[in-house]
Amino acid sequence: MGRLRLAVLAAGVLGCSGAGIHPPVIEPVSRSGPQLAEEVIASRQSLYRLSYDGGEGRVGLRVVLREALGERFQLTASDLAGRTVWGLDHRRDRVVLVDHRERRYCVTDPGFALDDLHPKELPLMALPRVLAGQLPVPAPADAQEEWTDAAGGRWRATYDDDEISGWLLSDDKGPAVWWTRQRNGGILSRRGGEQYRWTLIVSEEIRQALRDPVPAGFEEGVCDG
Repeated sequence: MGRLRLAVLAAGVLGCSGAGIHPPVIEPVSRSGPQLAEEVIASRQSLYRLSYDGGEGRVGLRVVLREALGERFQLTASDLAGRTVWGLDHRRDRVVLVDHRERRYCVTDPGFALDDLHPKELPLMALPRVLAGQLPVPAPADAQEEWTDAAGGRWRATYDDDEISGWLLSDDKGPAVWWTRQRNGGILSRRGGEQYRWTLIVSEEIRQALRDPVPAGFEEGVCDG
């Protein structure tokens, strides 16, 4: 699959970028897609209006986040005309990326990096927390407003009463990625100039098993650069 660039998605092309990470060996699956269905009951479904502004232009999307118990979640994005563009199914041991325009999918590991979908400084599994206006990673129990993680990243959090109003992740070169709450959403910025803005439209609890993210008839591709 080609490289994922959100600006290009607006023109109808979706791809996957490995950012130097080689995809694992995947067992053959049927042409209808990897069979991921299981008795997992989703706990929450949220709809966001999201815009991305980067080096290749600006694009607007509607994103649906479905979260299940444990570490599984699904993201589905559609353009402003309501056409599904791409999907993502994140599990503990693997990630499925679905290109609805090209009718293809690929399977990789959770360490995979998606260019422009989320800042590479953050793990993919942090996406639901970021969208919900939480810290991308839990702060240490003894941390207050500043701390250093195991990888050497320096974190700073600000609060408005008991609600987090912003956070900043810095490395040896200075601020790398930061987020500021804005109304019912937020603004996420990167050192390179990319910026993500989103607003929560509606969020509700649901009692429904997460479905197989790959529609019947989609062909398998490779998550490469």
